[in-house]
Amino acid sequence: MLTVPTLLLWGDRDRAVTTADCERWQQVLHHAEAVVIEGCGHAVAEEQPARVVAEVSRFLGVRAGLVHG
Repeated sequence: MLTVPTLLLWGDRDRAVTTADCERWQQVLHHAEAVVIEGCGHAVAEEQPARVVAEVSRFLGVRAGLVHG
């Protein structure tokens, strides 16, 4: 089992892997944080790259103690 902090980025319009799947991953990965991006399908990084960069930067900054969650 993965025990490190994990960021799950999910599109609310993803038909390949649903938000219900995201919720199941959160139950398995106890240190997971999920961010559901509205209006986005399966290709989150292609559809909303600026949002992905912002979320990853925030996630890493919180873990490094640079920003508060």
